[in-house]
Order: sequence, then C-alpha cells, then structure tokens
Amino acid sequence: MPPVSLARPQTINVAEGMTLKAVAASLDRQQIIKSPVAFIFFVRLLASDGDIKAGNYFFNGRDNIVTVARRLIDSDHGFNYVRVTVPEGSASPEIARYFKEKLSLINEERLAARARPY
Repeated sequence: MPPVSLARPQTINVAEGMTLKAVAASLDRQQIIKSPVAFIFFVRLLASDGDIKAGNYFFNGRDNIVTVARRLIDSDHGFNYVRVTVPEGSASPEIARYFKEKLSLINEERLAARARPY
C-alpha cells in the first residue's frame, strides 16, 4: 500500500498503555496510514505479541504501512539526534556558533540576540 501524502511532517504520541487498536485509529486520523485493519495485521505479523513501543514518533509522509508498523515495533522514532558540546564559560555568540555548526537551520544571529544572561 503506498504511503499517504501528509500535508506537513508531524509528530505523533503513542502513550504508554495505548491499545494497538487505539494507536491504529490515531494513525488513521492523522493520515499516517490508510487502513487501521491492515496496520494491526502487519504489527501482529511482524511482532507475534503485537507489542509496539510508547513514545513520540516523527512522520514525514514517506513511510508505507509496513514501515510504520516496523518503526513502532522497533521504537524507531524518526528523530535525528545531534550532540552539541558547549565549553563552560562560553558567551552567547559563541554558543550560537556551536549550534549553527551542528544544526544548519539555526539562525545564529537571532539565537545570540535572544539569549539572556543568568
């Protein structure tokens, strides 16, 4: 089944203790999947216990239903984590530069201007 085209990327929360049926309904409402029944089938096929992991998941609309099921089973949240090391005593403009080096979407000047001293 081809992926649903999302209007915009979104983050979905799978709460601890949510049933598989409730997760499927939520994914359907958010247009991450087209068929809750097919989603439940694939989760049960791929994980015999039907166990999916709680947490926040990022979807950009490119995942098919099997991939969505696999991601929730494997706890693949879809976030790219970045480590930024800031030396102690760095000034706001320096901190902004460290973030800019690791995260290209950061506006260095705006971040430095909005920083507040303790």
